Amino acid sequence: MKTLKITLLLVLVAALPALAQAPVDINVFASWVDAQGEMVFDEGPETNFESGDGFGVSVNWFWGQSLSTELSASALTIDAGLDLAGEPFVDLGSVDLTPISLTLQYHFARDSVIDPYLGVGAAWVMVEDLESDDLDLLFGTLEADDEFTYVLNAGLGIRMTQSFGLYLDAKYMPLEIATRAAGDLEDTDLEIDPMILSAGIRLRF
Repeated sequence: MKTLKITLLLVLVAALPALAQAPVDINVFASWVDAQGEMVFDEGPETNFESGDGFGVSVNWFWGQSLSTELSASALTIDAGLDLAGEPFVDLGSVDLTPISLTLQYHFARDSVIDPYLGVGAAWVMVEDLESDDLDLLFGTLEADDEFTYVLNAGLGIRMTQSFGLYLDAKYMPLEIATRAAGDLEDTDLEIDPMILSAGIRLRF
């Protein structure tokens, strides 16, 4: 799966030559993830997601002075567990997410030094199965389904030169991941709802 993530990021960058005739921004960034979801199960445990991190790349096509479409791919990792009475109970391992999002953005001042924007779109989130020593003792690997969700987006571009700048971006995507033990027909949904904050560089063509 890690090879797939890297391949997806490289495919986005490799798309640049085909887009040379249109105004395009390429953004390469690091991300910090705040997992805002929380669930309390009937037996008493509740989910606990640590802050995560990752990296990504995006390609932004401009269709005029204000409107653009951003295709973005990220590789994100969030540590997860179950707490009981406020204490760690079961280590769920890491939740590895690869969101591929397509967002329509409105830019308020694209040609200015400061370019704030708002966006809305959709994301396909690929999810790796959850593995840990605790899970191996209980019932083995938790199989996880990929999920489709919507995206709310806001950000800021800061122009340093004509072709180089800084990229600051925030994406919120409500996300419930269906999981199950191997051979189990009943799903357990893990609510994550990540807020993804990214910072990096912007190359303008």
